[in-house]
Amino acid sequence: IDYGAPQSRERVILLGFKDKPYDNWPDSNVTGKTLFTAGMALKKVDNLPNHIKRIHSERVSSRYSKVQPGDRCRVDHTDRIDPEKPSGTVLVGSSGGGGRPFIHPTEHRHLTVREVARLQTFPDWYELKGTGTAQYRQVGNAVPPLFAKGIAKDIYEFIKKEKLKS
Repeated sequence: IDYGAPQSRERVILLGFKDKPYDNWPDSNVTGKTLFTAGMALKKVDNLPNHIKRIHSERVSSRYSKVQPGDRCRVDHTDRIDPEKPSGTVLVGSSGGGGRPFIHPTEHRHLTVREVARLQTFPDWYELKGTGTAQYRQVGNAVPPLFAKGIAKDIYEFIKKEKLKS
């Protein structure tokens, strides 16, 4: 089921019900097709909290300028967002590394924390605190709010239907 986040990310949600197995998960009220592309999510972010653009060296900017939307920079394994599709999974890594930022679809730089927060469906008023690395980690480790809202609504509807059957 797709809950509208402009991101391709599979998640497994396990539910347990006491005394009663469930066999019929409700259909989501979302169409099953992602509602937003990454390009749509990244519009109009100027002057929002946590939108601080990283300044790359000329060497890195030049290298990123050659990476087409949807392709990967072979040097640092960074993907350029395709604005017509959902983004890949937001990865944050750990203090030992492992995170991979995305390259902006039209600018030759990494996404800002605000842009990544948009991919995760955080509301624009939500301001992240801490170092830049800590902010990226907070966003990347979070469950997207639209996903959480959608799954909570489906659980509620399921439980409500089950109570009516009893």
